[in-house]
Amino acid sequence: NPGYDLIERFLPKRAALAMFAMAHDDIVEIGFNAGFSALLMLTANPNLHLTSVDICEHQYTMPCYEYLMNAFPGRVTLVKGDSTHVLPSVLQTNKELTGYIIDGGHGVGVAEQDLRNVIQYANKDAVLCFDDSDFVELRLMLNLYMMSGHLVPVWDPHAVAQNETQMFFKISCIN
Repeated sequence: NPGYDLIERFLPKRAALAMFAMAHDDIVEIGFNAGFSALLMLTANPNLHLTSVDICEHQYTMPCYEYLMNAFPGRVTLVKGDSTHVLPSVLQTNKELTGYIIDGGHGVGVAEQDLRNVIQYANKDAVLCFDDSDFVELRLMLNLYMMSGHLVPVWDPHAVAQNETQMFFKISCIN
């Protein structure tokens, strides 16, 4: 069915996310939506424990989460709420996290607050996947955080998984 074809231009993005998941057994994902990224990561790493934070504004979010919860019992948790409010408690209570994904609100205000929370509460040696970094305003914000030393880019510019919509960083924690 042509309606279900995977968009080829997103193959590098999916490959990068799968490799990210294979490198981390405990990840927090900001922005669950329909759970496509969660499904990919949980499939890529059978040891992954994923905690997702989502505002749950779409009718399909909870049924998609329930499907994944049944398909991957004990491996996926959804925290309902505005990430700018609930994320600090999620990050403070999970000391096993080594991977962080920001793919929630795409406005600079929400994205920057999520980034600040991750930087403030990140565990040592953690890595961040920042999605939708092709948005000009978000790229400028990320550049400021790189220049301040809070984010150190991590990637191989010639890798098959390199793509224009995700950036990966080593987080320089402030805690």
